[in-house]
Amino acid sequence: MSPQHVPFRGSGPALNALLGGQVEYVCDQTVGVVPNIQAGQIKGLVVAVPARVAVIPDVPTSAEQGLPQFQATGWNALFAPKGTSPSILARLNAAGRAALKDNVVHQRLSELGAELPDDAAQTREALGQFVGAELAKWVPIIKQAGVTAQ
Repeated sequence: MSPQHVPFRGSGPALNALLGGQVEYVCDQTVGVVPNIQAGQIKGLVVAVPARVAVIPDVPTSAEQGLPQFQATGWNALFAPKGTSPSILARLNAAGRAALKDNVVHQRLSELGAELPDDAAQTREALGQFVGAELAKWVPIIKQAGVTAQ
């Protein structure tokens, strides 16, 4: 039997449906499900990253489960409208980088299983390269699968 796609308006409603037994599984970012896995409310089946996540070490990787090509790292970034002045972009980047260096922020994100970028990956140029690589990876897969926005 093939799985049925059930659209939700975000991770919160999807997780609530999983906890409530309306769906059998959810694919989501690690940071959204770690607390529920740790509390024993849900079972982590697989992480689609190269190495096990330190805060949920019993959840195997996709490679360990026989799917080595399935790598789908969740990530977040700050974006600004096209044409935003370079000085404002520099200030936003500096603020974001400062937040990632804050001990409380760093600790909380790590507790949720986030993989934080190193200093070199926190530049605007590095983000541009990363986003380009993600587009090159995912756009052909999405087109081949015939996925469209709903």
